[in-house]
Amino acid sequence: MSVPAFGDFVKLIELANEVYRRFMDAPEQFQALSDEVKGLEAVLGNVKSILSKRELTSKQTEVLVSIFVGCQNVLTPMNTKLEKYQGIEPHKKDSDIQNMRVKFRTAWKKVNWDAKEVQELRGRLTSNISLLNVFYADLNSQAISKIHVHQENQNLQTETAKAQAKRREILDWLTLLTPVNYTTQQDDFIRRRQEHTGEWLLGSSEFQTWFRNKNQTLFCPGIPGAGKTIMTSIVVDNLHSSLKKGDNIGISCIYCNFRRHHEQKPEDLLSSILRQLVEGQPVIPDEIEILYSHLKDIRARPSLKQILTVLQAVILTFSKTFIIVDALDECQISDGGRQKFLTALFNLQVQTESNIFATSRYIPEITARFASAIRVEIRATDEDVRRYVDGRLPELPPFVSRNPNLQEHVKSVLVEAVEGMFLLVDLHFSSLVGKKSAKALKTTLKTLPRGSDAYDRSYDDIMGRIKGQVGDYQQLAMESLSWITKTKRPLTATELQFALAIEIGEPRFDEENIPELEDIISVCAGLVTVDEKSRIIRLVHYTTQDYFERTWKTWFPDAHTLITNALVTYISMDARHGLESIFWHFSHSRPLFDLELYPYALKYWGKHARLALESKLDPASTWEEVKEPILNFLQKEKSLKAASRFAAVQSESTGRHARFRIGILFAAYFGLEHAVTTLFELGQDITVVDDTGRTPLYYAARNGHHIAVVKLLLTDERVQVNAFDSAGQTPLGIGLRRGTEEVVKLLLADERVDVNAVDSEGRSPLTLATSVPWLEQEKEVVMERWGYYPNEQDDREVELKRREGREAVIKLLSEDDRVIDKQRSSQLVQGGNDVKD
Repeated sequence: MSVPAFGDFVKLIELANEVYRRFMDAPEQFQALSDEVKGLEAVLGNVKSILSKRELTSKQTEVLVSIFVGCQNVLTPMNTKLEKYQGIEPHKKDSDIQNMRVKFRTAWKKVNWDAKEVQELRGRLTSNISLLNVFYADLNSQAISKIHVHQENQNLQTETAKAQAKRREILDWLTLLTPVNYTTQQDDFIRRRQEHTGEWLLGSSEFQTWFRNKNQTLFCPGIPGAGKTIMTSIVVDNLHSSLKKGDNIGISCIYCNFRRHHEQKPEDLLSSILRQLVEGQPVIPDEIEILYSHLKDIRARPSLKQILTVLQAVILTFSKTFIIVDALDECQISDGGRQKFLTALFNLQVQTESNIFATSRYIPEITARFASAIRVEIRATDEDVRRYVDGRLPELPPFVSRNPNLQEHVKSVLVEAVEGMFLLVDLHFSSLVGKKSAKALKTTLKTLPRGSDAYDRSYDDIMGRIKGQVGDYQQLAMESLSWITKTKRPLTATELQFALAIEIGEPRFDEENIPELEDIISVCAGLVTVDEKSRIIRLVHYTTQDYFERTWKTWFPDAHTLITNALVTYISMDARHGLESIFWHFSHSRPLFDLELYPYALKYWGKHARLALESKLDPASTWEEVKEPILNFLQKEKSLKAASRFAAVQSESTGRHARFRIGILFAAYFGLEHAVTTLFELGQDITVVDDTGRTPLYYAARNGHHIAVVKLLLTDERVQVNAFDSAGQTPLGIGLRRGTEEVVKLLLADERVDVNAVDSEGRSPLTLATSVPWLEQEKEVVMERWGYYPNEQDDREVELKRREGREAVIKLLSEDDRVIDKQRSSQLVQGGNDVKD
């Protein structure tokens, strides 16, 4: 049995690369497969590099041949299958992929891999990656017997063996806990690095001290735009390239983002650290398996305490661990999220001697937490600026490349102008592109914005250039910036292209109206970028978003109106009414390309509509601007059925999804007072209930901020104010759980509302009130009006709250003179007496 030749490995790596490139234009459903193929390509390269330096024993040869065959057996059928679908070709950097977009969509529609087949392929790829990693590590240590034993215990024809399947199952579960993929972000950021920049930090004594010792913290603050995120990616890349796989080193990275606060709570961030560290271990630690088995049975997410417990255990399995966190200033601060995360991080460090690297703007409360850390300021050094400009000089007109003195002048002026702000280098350089003469270029260099307001002035200049573009280019740029700035979550490039292609009032979607991605990026004059791996299209920097948050009403005041009309038109289109098609495709994780924007549109159209109305001084006139498409959707039975069916398929709950078969329910859910009023005037039933027994009042109370709609509905005597849904919840009950103080006050002020109504779990409104801090006065209203008596379920709830440290609430209730003797016999009062004692 002969070892695969060097050329064989080259061919296998080329095959993996070809399969990977075929996936580069695939829908998001195939991203996991793409990532696994890329991982296999990388580890094959590692093994190839060592083969030329080692002579294998017969046992090692036998093992390697088996693995090699296993890789061929998974990659070759994948490539062959993809070849059958005309149009799915390897991505080529020099080809005009956007011009082939329709061809790719049509081809990918035909791919008939179901979820089970995709899962099996992922398992086989992961198994080969694991085997190659173990082989590579053991080859270095001349301990090949370990992998031989491992291999003998597995049937290489069915790599989805129980242990490997269990590992993948747990990793998939951990992935669900971490909505943001920081590994792909790391790949995107490091690609933006100009070669050799940032080396000053890696070579500094501070960094070397942090790197070589355990239990170290390196804090790197910097001004906005100094290059902190790219520097973070350089640090992560350096760690991976400097450490050998056999060193048993754990590395994890987090990139905080102000637009992803809802996905970056302390639990999310720590779960992501856990996921990255577990993935680096060949065996899932017992603590993870135990936690997974426990939570899987009860279908629950782990608590912060549980995450920290298993994270500590996992970190201790490594000889050394590095935790990298970028942009702490962008970490959510509501509910003390950032402080909780930092406290958890530092506690972990004490228990595990981990190394922490963190960046942030100069925020006093953050810098105070790192008072004892090693500190290095991040700023654009003169040398890094020169390297960056050197790398981009070819983008300038030919007269620059022919004039070395002019090149030096450009570099010298930019070094002086940016004052340590790397982002300004990019913005200033972009303003030089396209100049027609040396004089014009020098004139621009003389007027470059400088000083504390340099960013705003630079962005003002860029917006001036954008507004100066002709016709359709200006419109494309302004609409693109409107969407990118004001959407409720980051959009993928394809989602944005679909959004910009929507024609208001047209009944069908026309793919020929989709703009080219290159055109979008070009007309936005350097303000937007696309992350290559995640395909998210975004503004180039935090300061850009901050600028538009302050100035959007100047540049695109009708952004929410534009977005609302587009989204509602989209979900009303005839192509969206194939109910069985929608159900089948999404329940089978199949792409349906003309539904690319549908999930976002369905979830957020109402929020944009409400923001459009709230952002203008005259909501009534704004309503007239959005009225026609909204009413068209809310009165279109097919559109509402499609939306309902889609929500049912996408729901992660146990069937308690909203089924808005009547438009007035949708309008109440989003708090659209004008729509509710108009639909009522047009004859829709204000007392209607959906499949779960929920009424317009229920949805308005549930979503908290819809005060005007709640008030409007309560004025109608026909509204069933005490209607129970299928979970036994009334509008007051859901208002206490999910609403706001104003909503609850409105409901309690209505004499028809039953404050003794008990839900399906035996909880009364007062029970729910004990967990809401702002309801002290509302508890008094309940007891005064209804002579409330606690029931047994209330007793259990109070006991639980007493155990959780809610003694103050119990004491308040037990000392209330209105609690008569019969009430004092309950656990409620007993809990209070315990406190007194």
